[in-house]
Amino acid sequence: MDPKNVKCYYFRGKAFLETKEFSKAVDCFTRLVQIDPNHADGRKELENAKKIKKEHQEREHKKFSRMFS
Repeated sequence: MDPKNVKCYYFRGKAFLETKEFSKAVDCFTRLVQIDPNHADGRKELENAKKIKKEHQEREHKKFSRMFS
């Protein structure tokens, strides 16, 4: 993979979101935005991935905290 290929990072990030690998998606979109800070879709997807990751972590925390309380 070309380390400066923003398209590759974009589509890998989208694929990671689809497979619920949120940390990897955030990593891809973060790298994309580092390479091209003006990539509007990349910035939008980075924020979306961060939001989804946070919501997922909160749901998991609630689910497991009920199991042990």
